[in-house]
Amino acid sequence: MARLTRARASYVLMSPRKARLVLDLVRGRYVDDAVAILKAVPNRAARVVEKLVNSAAANAEANLHISRDSLKVKGAFADQGPSLKRFQPRAMGRAYRILKRTSHITVIVEEAEPRPSVKRLAHTVTKAEARGRRKRGEEEAQSGQKRGRARKQVEQAAPQVEERAGPAEEQPMAEAPAVETPQTEDSAPAESAQAEAEATDAGATGEEPAGEGEPKSEDKGDS
Repeated sequence: MARLTRARASYVLMSPRKARLVLDLVRGRYVDDAVAILKAVPNRAARVVEKLVNSAAANAEANLHISRDSLKVKGAFADQGPSLKRFQPRAMGRAYRILKRTSHITVIVEEAEPRPSVKRLAHTVTKAEARGRRKRGEEEAQSGQKRGRARKQVEQAAPQVEERAGPAEEQPMAEAPAVETPQTEDSAPAESAQAEAEATDAGATGEEPAGEGEPKSEDKGDS
């Protein structure tokens, strides 16, 4: 059974609600961690709770001979104390009541496993990181094997498809048939005009047109 030690502050001039807001921050933590947190809290209740935590730890060290590193805050609570009645004068002879609440704050510490050191925490984090890296490496290796098997299946299926299809035979292209342009009536005057132009050029140069160079025979004896 774990050994417990407590410290109690009675009739603290503070409402229990304000004290409980601070007590919730240190409940379940080691003594050194709780003191470090309370030093950073600006509330007035943090000063009272810090003194109680240190007092409970000192009681455990002195009376039970427990190391401070092995102490953990097991319980921390605030009970309602008697309220002080005060009055504030108001208009027309009236008075408003003011309640100054008090509370009884209790902190309980127990013996637990020694607080882990910084080196031990770093070693634990390193192991966790190594475990995560190993797991990610195994997943990547499995995904790589799956991709390799899929690639091999695709490469094996490609030659079979080529053998079934066979080489494509080249078919000779058919020559387009020659298209004869029919002569129309408009083409005859164009040809005659071209012939007249050639004859005119030949007369200007002194050449005889083709087909007219043979001399004509005259039969004078018959006349």
